[in-house]
Amino acid sequence: MEILSAHVAQTRPRLGDVAGNLREIQRMAGEARAAGAQIVLFPELALTGYALQDAVSAVALRADGPELAGIAERSADVALVIGFVEEGGDGAFYNSVLVAMNGRVTAIHRKRHLPTYGLFDEGRFFKPGTDVCVVELAGWRLGILICEEAWYPRTVDELIAGGAEALLIPANGPGRGAGGGARWQSQD
Repeated sequence: MEILSAHVAQTRPRLGDVAGNLREIQRMAGEARAAGAQIVLFPELALTGYALQDAVSAVALRADGPELAGIAERSADVALVIGFVEEGGDGAFYNSVLVAMNGRVTAIHRKRHLPTYGLFDEGRFFKPGTDVCVVELAGWRLGILICEEAWYPRTVDELIAGGAEALLIPANGPGRGAGGGARWQSQD
């Protein structure tokens, strides 16, 4: 099996600033591409920031919309995994992750397990997804989970049963007092 060069992009998205966050994602994807990455994993809700609350509908994007198509165009030579708020065809909003490869969106995973305790109130603003997601890249079958989902063994078992050989788990959360530093680190 081929070695997969994966880079993790640690961003600090500005709440509700989709255009600004997208510029930062593009910059970081370019750096990762130049360093030889085959795939770049961005955080949960990287396009919007995490604690959106009532702003969810204002930043939501449709899976078939021009914004996601524009993001996918930048994946011709590096796969991108990016968290965003999806407006579903059913009018509901989902905490989702898009997977873009070869210039197009190849998969969208909707978070199934929404935390609603303590600081977390996702169940109030998002509808849970229903399916698991496995994508193939460079001979690898990669299962996608979003943050809280990694705590559910049955969901992990479903991904393994679906052929997943490795897991990609974008995560995010309301943080306070986080310091500066490098935005991504290549581990060779």
